[in-house]
Amino acid sequence: MQTSRHPSFVAALVSVVLWSSPAPLAAPAPAEPSPAAPATPDDVSSARWSDIKDTTHEMRAVFFIGLERLEAKLDQQIAALVARRAAMKDFTDTREWDFAMKGLISARSYLQSVGSELTRSSRETWDQDKDKVGRAWVSAQDARDKVLRSTTS
Repeated sequence: MQTSRHPSFVAALVSVVLWSSPAPLAAPAPAEPSPAAPATPDDVSSARWSDIKDTTHEMRAVFFIGLERLEAKLDQQIAALVARRAAMKDFTDTREWDFAMKGLISARSYLQSVGSELTRSSRETWDQDKDKVGRAWVSAQDARDKVLRSTTS
C-alpha cells in the first residue's frame, strides 16, 4: 500500500486555502422579479379568463402573463384535489374520482398545449387560436367540477 509522501504538505495547503479567505462567501442578492415572473400562489386565486379573453395580438405579452396565472390557479386546484383524495377513508370507493382526475390532468395538458401553440400564432389567426385556449380553460374547469361531483367525501 502506498501512502502520500507529503501528508503534512497537503494538510498545510488545505488549511491555508480554508483560512485565507477574508470572509465567507455571501449568497448573491435576489434578482428583481421581471414582469413575466411566474405567478405566486397569492395572486393566482383571482385569475379569470374574462381578464384576458379580449387581449389583442399586440398585447399578447399581457395575455401570456394572464394565461400563466390561470395555469397556476389550475395547478393549485389540482393540488387541493390530490390532498383531498389522499385524505379519503379506505372504505370510500374512489374509482369514479380517479377516473375524473385523469380527465382533469388530461385537460391541464391540453390547456398547456394550446397555450404553447398560441405563442406561434400570427396576427391573422390570433383570435381564433385564443378562443381555442378559452375553450381549453373552460374544459379544464368543467373537468375539475366533475372531480368534485364524483364523490361526497
